Amino acid sequence: MSPTRAGAALLLLLAASPSAPVLAWTDATRTRMLDDAIKVSPPALRAILERYDRELGRGMLEPSRREGEEVHFQNADDSRGLAIDAALQKEDEVRSLLNARRSFRRVTFELGVLAHLVSDIAFPLNASDKDPREPLYREPYRIYIGTMLAKIPCVLERPPSIDAVKQNPRAYLTAMSARAGRPRVFRWE
Repeated sequence: MSPTRAGAALLLLLAASPSAPVLAWTDATRTRMLDDAIKVSPPALRAILERYDRELGRGMLEPSRREGEEVHFQNADDSRGLAIDAALQKEDEVRSLLNARRSFRRVTFELGVLAHLVSDIAFPLNASDKDPREPLYREPYRIYIGTMLAKIPCVLERPPSIDAVKQNPRAYLTAMSARAGRPRVFRWE
């Protein structure tokens, strides 16, 4: 076997290996997500997030070191992954920190972790395991999105009613995973 083929086979084996990290967004993409979220936040919350932006950023990026864990992905059919459970648990933790009047540094760090988990749920390639070729294009997709950030506008979907989300946050996050996995056709007019 030629060195090139051996290298390609090794790369493919590592990509398909269960111990290989299953990466979602790049750090640059996650940072852009935070920046966009801060821009559309209510003014009082925006002021807090901007003041503690370092902690928020650390919270968003630190979990990437453990990206291969099941809490970092969620199949839309709920067959694999624990990201929804982790996000709901983190939301409860943030509420508890606020009720206990913990420091905003700590709260914003945990909000960053929550943002990380929710962004993992919204990663299109985490929505399904149906395509066996996915290990071949996962990394190029992540890199491509990261390099195209300047051309990708911040687009907000029409939010569901606050009451609907409060009544069933799991259903909201499951629907988010399903939307992320659906192919989209964009029409430029």
